Amino acid sequence: MLSALVLVTALAAPEIIVVNAQMPTQPKWQAMAIEKGKITAIGTEAQMRALATSETRVVDVDGRLVLPGLIDSHSHFMGGGASLTQVQLADAKTLEALKAKIAAYAKANPKLPWLTGRGWMYEIFKKGNAQFPTRQMLDEVVSDRPVFLRAYDGHTGWANSKALEAAGITAATVDPKNGVIVREADGKTPAGALKEDAMELLFSKQPQATDEEQQRSILLAQQQAFEDGLVAVNEFAGDAKTVDAYLALEGQGRLFIKVFFSPPLETPIAEVVKLREKLKAKSKLVRLGSMKGFVDGVVESNTAAMLAPYANNAREKGKPAYTQAELNALVVAADKERIPVSLHAIGDAAVRMSLDAFENAARVNGTHDVRHRVEHIEVLDPADVPRFAKLGVVASMQPYHCEPADGATLGAWEVNLGKARLAKTFNWATLRKAGAVLAFGSDWPVMSMDPLMGLAMAISRQNGQGLPAKGWQPQQKISFLEAVDGYTKGAAWALHAEDSLGTLEVGRPATLVVLHRKVQVDAPLSQYWGGVDGTMIDGIWVHGH
Repeated sequence: MLSALVLVTALAAPEIIVVNAQMPTQPKWQAMAIEKGKITAIGTEAQMRALATSETRVVDVDGRLVLPGLIDSHSHFMGGGASLTQVQLADAKTLEALKAKIAAYAKANPKLPWLTGRGWMYEIFKKGNAQFPTRQMLDEVVSDRPVFLRAYDGHTGWANSKALEAAGITAATVDPKNGVIVREADGKTPAGALKEDAMELLFSKQPQATDEEQQRSILLAQQQAFEDGLVAVNEFAGDAKTVDAYLALEGQGRLFIKVFFSPPLETPIAEVVKLREKLKAKSKLVRLGSMKGFVDGVVESNTAAMLAPYANNAREKGKPAYTQAELNALVVAADKERIPVSLHAIGDAAVRMSLDAFENAARVNGTHDVRHRVEHIEVLDPADVPRFAKLGVVASMQPYHCEPADGATLGAWEVNLGKARLAKTFNWATLRKAGAVLAFGSDWPVMSMDPLMGLAMAISRQNGQGLPAKGWQPQQKISFLEAVDGYTKGAAWALHAEDSLGTLEVGRPATLVVLHRKVQVDAPLSQYWGGVDGTMIDGIWVHGH
């Protein structure tokens, strides 16, 4: 006899049945049937095979793990796609290696008017006397055209002399409100590094991407996403032109991934409301996600806003980008229109400011279930832990950010924060136990988009070599299913998309991922070095199978 679960929709002959699967989120069953883009039945292999006709396609996954389609809750998707064509520096561990990569890229691209890229690590320069990279270091490699390279976290840029000249950045240039032009010993001459909003002085002078280039970047990103098992992304991007690129691809029938678009918090609310309605009317794939604001910077450059001074600089606590009153006003305006707000807050002071702003907005507007979010939450004061669940604020975190730099420390983190504060970092287990909804993502191209690396990190707190043996701050480990929840149910809830994403259930869209055979639930390293054999969105295989 078929189970009650199967009988719900077992009358229609399925187009596809997936059999011989391990489904951790549906542990009783091994197979499912799919018809017209939806899961019509879940049960045993025998039960699903009994539903098949001669026209049913049988996909035997040979014991592989099958999960709900994975969601990246925090991505700079189009920018990540663009970065795939730029110089990649993440693998370079020394200044010499950086220079070699830049030189090779410059030689291979002689006609590019600007050379751009990203991925350099702060530790390379902190080992020497410079603390930050200098223009002279780049001039030694390329001096005939502008070069601008962002750090791996995107919060500091490295320019050669030609780039500074093109941007008009001189000794007389004043630091912008939320940025720093790093100076040479004379305290005036630009040294080559630009922190936070100082990079905007240069961005405006760079050649802007054409419509075709934007679309190409999205397609490159989409292909990478499907290979990584992602079916939906929250795109934190800047302007309406980016939205138009997505809509153009959808109109051409070339966009398949589900996109939740989040414009800057400073965007006029009327424009965002208009955008929300436009997307509802014109798109099946692109939706408004939230409005994105930056409350602080990053720990690595001492720009994250901290409650106590940095261990490596007793005079510095990091400066928030807003006053509390300024932040409150922006959040209240969005909250009034029930537009979720996502606030980048890495330091514990910035996290507190964000929570205070959300609490104030709910009080002023009488709203609830807006699902505001704090992004990153890399340092968290224990007093603020219970406020996430109490306020219904999503803890949007990126597990792979906390990869240990070696077997014992976290590089710049231990230097900048000091050992005493490390227990307050990347506290996803603490937040989850306190009832907070976790939504996981990558922040790509800051880090790899691969969610399996994030799964491995959330579960083990170890790097790709399995170090340290017991995990870095191991009290924050979570289970495999809890980590999967962050990339599926939790992420879907954060995006108000729980009706269509995040679970494998009868009647729901058939949106799923089939992992490589070597990926196992109880082996984090198999996840770290694993991969994806198949990705399905609404019953269509967009990768593999």
